[in-house]
Amino acid sequence: MNWDLRAEAPAALTHTFEINANPGQTPPSPEGPLVPPGLYTLKLIVGAKAYTQTLTVVNDPRSPARAADVRTQYDLQMKIVAGIRQSWDGYHQVAALRAAVAADTASALPAAVIAAARAFDSTLAQVGGDPEGARGGGGGFFGGGAQPAPSFVSVNANLVRQINTLENGDLAPTPAMQAAYVSGCKDLQTVVTTWTGINGAALAAFNAVLTQNNLKPLAATGRALVAPVCARS
Repeated sequence: MNWDLRAEAPAALTHTFEINANPGQTPPSPEGPLVPPGLYTLKLIVGAKAYTQTLTVVNDPRSPARAADVRTQYDLQMKIVAGIRQSWDGYHQVAALRAAVAADTASALPAAVIAAARAFDSTLAQVGGDPEGARGGGGGFFGGGAQPAPSFVSVNANLVRQINTLENGDLAPTPAMQAAYVSGCKDLQTVVTTWTGINGAALAAFNAVLTQNNLKPLAATGRALVAPVCARS
């Protein structure tokens, strides 16, 4: 029996393949981080029976990295995985509300409702982002002017790039890698805070327009996102 020594794959909105990928055999990137060296207990459940076995994971002898370095790397990877998951959840919350707005305003409506719906959807589109644009909306910013505000899609793409970089070798994260994570995490904080406001006051304002025109108001997202705490490993 083969045991998968990777954590669950991150919830990436877009995926890529390595240059030497084999069709049908190579999993898409990003993959889950490899567990660091240590003693583990494996559990297999078959029907009503449970089987356990201890397993010692050792670092590849060809790797120059110390066990402490790999552990620090894994800790940072798991922070990034958590951020990727939160940006994934946020994007899908926004997408669900956009779908509700579209469904609620599909028929012929007063001009005030149509204008309010367009403005509200534009606000939602900015915080959600477009997974089809710029390979996930986080392919970098080029040109003059102010950098656009982060979106759930751009944060997801940024963190996916970071975890793919950390996957390139066994090493303690460099100061630049740590700083990149903190920067991406702060962008996630910004987006979560923005989305919380939209899901509250902005949605209430849109619902007021719907109610004034004898239309059913939209429900807020049930599970609130919590802005992450950004700190180096």
